[in-house]
Amino acid sequence: MAKLGGRDQLTAKLDAVVTVLERADLARLSVLDVRVPGTPVLTRG
Repeated sequence: MAKLGGRDQLTAKLDAVVTVLERADLARLSVLDVRVPGTPVLTRG
């Protein structure tokens, strides 16, 4: 699941999602929070 928050900075948020999905180890990924696109947060579970 990805938490995007409001519609503001939507392009930057989607870019952050793509970047994290390309670069991070996705094992046990539970939540990707990009409400602040410059500091995405991964939660594993």
